[in-house]
Amino acid sequence: MKSFHHHALDVLLVLLTVCGCSPPTGNGSRTTRSAAPVTLDIGAFTGGLPACLLVTDATGRIVTRAGGERCAQRFSPCSTFKIPNSLIGLETGALTDAATVIPWDRDRYPQQAWWPPAWTDRVHDLRSAFANSFVPYYRALAVRIGREAMERHLKRFGYGNMAIGAGLDSFWLDGTLQISAEEQVRFLRDFHFGRLGISARSTAIVREILVHERSGEYVLRAKTGTGGGEAGMPAIGWIVGTVERGTDVHFYAFNVSAPTTAAIERQWRFGVLRDMLSKLGLWPRIEK
Repeated sequence: MKSFHHHALDVLLVLLTVCGCSPPTGNGSRTTRSAAPVTLDIGAFTGGLPACLLVTDATGRIVTRAGGERCAQRFSPCSTFKIPNSLIGLETGALTDAATVIPWDRDRYPQQAWWPPAWTDRVHDLRSAFANSFVPYYRALAVRIGREAMERHLKRFGYGNMAIGAGLDSFWLDGTLQISAEEQVRFLRDFHFGRLGISARSTAIVREILVHERSGEYVLRAKTGTGGGEAGMPAIGWIVGTVERGTDVHFYAFNVSAPTTAAIERQWRFGVLRDMLSKLGLWPRIEK
């Protein structure tokens, strides 16, 4: 026979279900599943540049979808593809761990005038190539992985339009592969929760190299991507990843367009992202 307390709990659960709420969680947080998405004026943060910020919680509930239909628009992933590229490299054995070095092939990928010093002032392993977004490392990695394995994993991941085309070492840079902010967030959630068919070891290695910044109890995992801005084509800039506080995790994809890459350079994008996450209560408030 049920106790009074059990009956009371049953009644409470029924009432919560009827009102569309959920019971409080063990960590004391208030339930947010039924909360409406936060309206965010993204243009006020980007200076009017067209942009999108999509943030969801661990359940997939949309916290904000600033930028409207742009969140469903596909763009080249640019260097955000280093996340799946790293995972596929580890799974196929093309990479052993975060310390795996791939020598820079200077003949195949000659140095360009615009390359930052961090690309050529060291020998890159996976960790440094990811942190510094060293493109030649990842182009060589894609060749090591091979077309068949790359195509198989992209389909398994459901990654954007899953297109490779003719350029095995450039398809994520030349506009062949396309992905939306919505698809980026879905991929990140599947990655975080182990739903990509990838080993726990590979997942853990990539999660570790994704750490961009810590602030107190907050952790920002992030990967940037930049492309375009030449021959009359608008530039696209990405930051995708997770923002975490203890066991609480949110997934985000931010992209912004401008006439030139200089207008949306990396540090500016991170400043805009932090401001928006702070506005949403997901990052420490920034005093200005």
